[in-house]
Amino acid sequence: MIGVVCFRGCGETIWLAAALAASMAVAVMLVTKTVHPPGGATALIAVIGGEKIHQLGFLYSLIPVASGRLFL
Repeated sequence: MIGVVCFRGCGETIWLAAALAASMAVAVMLVTKTVHPPGGATALIAVIGGEKIHQLGFLYSLIPVASGRLFL
């Protein structure tokens, strides 16, 4: 969700959105004591993932979580 919010908030400034998404995701994980490195990458993919990912919007945050839980 952080990656989607950063992408929508920063608009055309992809480098800023990418930096904010990764750093904010790591910061939230540190505060909640749930550090998991792929979480930062997932937020980064929401920003740099391409048009299909951007069209998903907040649904993107559900797809990796739901499919991961299904497989586990």
